[in-house]
Amino acid sequence: MDYSVIVPVRNEQETVAQCVLDIRESLSITKATFEIIVVDDGSVDTTPDALQRIAAIVPELRYFRIPPSGQSFAIYSAMLASHGKLLVTLDGDQQIDPRDILSLTNMLNCGYDLVIGNRVGRNDPLARKRIAEIANVFRNWVLSTSIPDSGCSLRVFRRECLSVFFPFSGLHRFIPVLVEIYGGKVISLPVSHRNRQHGVSNYSLVNRFLPFFFDIALLYAIKIRSRRFSSIMQWTDSSFVTQVQAKNGVAITNIQ
Repeated sequence: MDYSVIVPVRNEQETVAQCVLDIRESLSITKATFEIIVVDDGSVDTTPDALQRIAAIVPELRYFRIPPSGQSFAIYSAMLASHGKLLVTLDGDQQIDPRDILSLTNMLNCGYDLVIGNRVGRNDPLARKRIAEIANVFRNWVLSTSIPDSGCSLRVFRRECLSVFFPFSGLHRFIPVLVEIYGGKVISLPVSHRNRQHGVSNYSLVNRFLPFFFDIALLYAIKIRSRRFSSIMQWTDSSFVTQVQAKNGVAITNIQ
């Protein structure tokens, strides 16, 4: 399997079917094999019915439902269920254009391990955009990273990157940061961003504010305490090779 495209959704009854069709159209122009994994994060609308209908005509679609757990756990559960050599994430609200997937994938051939989109023409309310800009600057300053839009849902990365992820409520905002902390090569590319035509965002400034600072503190602690290990990790074009990785006191070598 070449691609696993992961789409977390909650109450996206108007958009999820078209999102799946757009992903399929974007990847079908290649000879690559792919699966589309949609995780229904406790929708209370007719999203499950929409998924059942679209699955009947899109054989590449796999979907499952979890109790309301948040976007990070939806993405992480899909990662564990995926089979692709390359993993793609994007939201199901159709603000991200799936046609940008292949543009990001091409950069992996230049030696990068993760490519994330940068919504340079972001179509969101002004207040949300300004808060996001401040958050990106603060995060880059604290963690010494240079990712202009860590919250962009469109990411393409090698399967080997999964070895540095773990489940926590802010994972979806820090996927590229974790890869960079552990020595991976990360780059950001401009992507298109469309107006939300249906539904409403599941996030607000209130429910993002405090968790953001807790997550920053967590990632800072990981960055400080992982320096010794990240210095002996080597990322290659095809595999993530760990010379020595201490995990629960066990040395692991040559993870493929």
